[in-house]
Amino acid sequence: IFFRCIISVDSRQCNTRMECFPRRIDIPATYGTPDLEEDGARQTGVGSAVTAMLSTTLLIALMLAALLAVDPSTQATAQSLWSAALSKAPAAAQWQPVHRLGQGARPAVVRPPMASAGARRDTSIVSSHGPAAFGPERSERSHVVVPKATMTAEDSGFLSKIPIFGPLLGFFASLFTLYSWGAFRKRHNANLQRQYKEQAALPANVEFVGADKVPGLSGLNGKALIAGKKYPTKPEVMAAIPKHLMQKDTFKSMMYALMSTALTGLCVYAGTFIPYSWAYAWAWALYGIVTGTVATGCWVIAHECGHSAFSDNKLLQDTVGYTLHSLLLVPYFSWQRSHAVHHANTNHMETGETHVPGLAGNAGATSGVAKLMGPLWPILHTVVVLLFGWPMYLMFGESGGPAYGKTNHFWPYAPFNNGEKELFPGKHKARVLLSDIGVLAVIAGLVAWGATWGAMYPILHYVLPYLGVNCWLVGYTWLQHTDVDVPHFDSNEYTWAKGAFHTIDRPYGPVLDFLHHGIGSTHVTHHVNSAIPHYNAWKVTEHLKSTFPDIYLYDPTPVHKALWRVAKNCIAVGKQPGQDGMYVWLKDPSRSSVAVEQDVKPTVQQTGQPVLATV
Repeated sequence: IFFRCIISVDSRQCNTRMECFPRRIDIPATYGTPDLEEDGARQTGVGSAVTAMLSTTLLIALMLAALLAVDPSTQATAQSLWSAALSKAPAAAQWQPVHRLGQGARPAVVRPPMASAGARRDTSIVSSHGPAAFGPERSERSHVVVPKATMTAEDSGFLSKIPIFGPLLGFFASLFTLYSWGAFRKRHNANLQRQYKEQAALPANVEFVGADKVPGLSGLNGKALIAGKKYPTKPEVMAAIPKHLMQKDTFKSMMYALMSTALTGLCVYAGTFIPYSWAYAWAWALYGIVTGTVATGCWVIAHECGHSAFSDNKLLQDTVGYTLHSLLLVPYFSWQRSHAVHHANTNHMETGETHVPGLAGNAGATSGVAKLMGPLWPILHTVVVLLFGWPMYLMFGESGGPAYGKTNHFWPYAPFNNGEKELFPGKHKARVLLSDIGVLAVIAGLVAWGATWGAMYPILHYVLPYLGVNCWLVGYTWLQHTDVDVPHFDSNEYTWAKGAFHTIDRPYGPVLDFLHHGIGSTHVTHHVNSAIPHYNAWKVTEHLKSTFPDIYLYDPTPVHKALWRVAKNCIAVGKQPGQDGMYVWLKDPSRSSVAVEQDVKPTVQQTGQPVLATV
């Protein structure tokens, strides 16, 4: 149920047929205007009631928190209730403190238990009868005798009261999910209704570029491949966006930054309650997924700083962005430059930056591996891209445009930055080195942490969530610009509008939209004008839908299904004949089409990109 609430939608509402390009389709009665209006009215009423409940509950919670902070009697009462609950818990829940022996030449000093952790840690990892432990405890556990921990007011302190707020936090989350899920469903249904009407209005003789070449259809039903579409100029697009929606609110931006940081901090703190034992590997895996998912919100805030969408105060903006990105091992100014190039050349075959596919005929090895692995290929492709795509891009420029050659976001000199164009020209080289300082400082902190406490601590508490952040980052960017019926262009046919409007909005659901500030659901707006703050992007998206309905792309396919489709089918592209000049994904990327051999005259070496080319 939780998974469905996050990223899934009703499959009967998603037209993701792969057999043919539809000319006309029937509009289901369930998506008529009266139903949407009734749903909207109902959600307005429910939203008002839930908002009132949420505000009242929040006020009560704040009062209780204030009392707990300043009133000793309230603290004592709360502690007594919690101690009573622990005393009645089953034996398996009677947690013990964890002790850790010293390593190497350091004296074998037993690590003292953390303050107030006495009732939470599991001594089974150091006892002779418990499950195997992580790290040095495995060999030393039989020689350590750990006394039973007792819950007293003296050693518990404030930290032991934190679990009391767990149910309250869950209550808040439930109310928020119920309210925002209704708003999400209303918005998603409106998008479906608009899409059905557009499909029904298509003329019978509509032409789709590469209809016999593409490996299938996405939920766009070939909309991006319609031949002869007219695209607006950049001034025409900007004129459709109200000016007040381009304004930045520094206070609001800071509140979002603090919210994401605080939520991430709470998740990290929660990880300190997990025992360091193989028996709790499932808990550490869950910790990495949840904390990485929440921390992606910090990544998105720093991303917004890099686009000058955070504040008009440039110093504050760069300070927030540099700090958050450095904490996530992202070179802030390096990425700011390369990402600006990506926005200026989205879906460009030569000067695009990230998401640039390889050409058909040069992807024989990748195509051969895909055929050899059969149904396992999408799994391998997804794992390789999500886990290794981001570091490979930062270190070697994988999936970048051939015009820039091999690039490195940490070193803008030889042997990198060797293409026909420089990714980091002039003053950007110094900014790359400035970015390195923040990343190296964080790495030094992690090394010091591991040297003091043992390598397992930074690996569990930092690396696991870090991998989760990387997966979300690459997953978002992969699906924002790639699908089986979304084309690319070369210099002869490329325009700014083609790049911006071949970005795809998708239904990520209310929880991810909240945690990640709508980065995947309003990405078309982000490419139209990246300086628009995320909290205004929702309204701008509605303006773009109504003003440019023929070129705005929204795929209603559930995200996990879209990811599988892209990983399975998007390997290499070939140029199709005609005035549109589209490069489309091919069913058989191992062979060059006639159009590719005759029409493409690359100005730079366009060898086949590896698997990571679709990152």
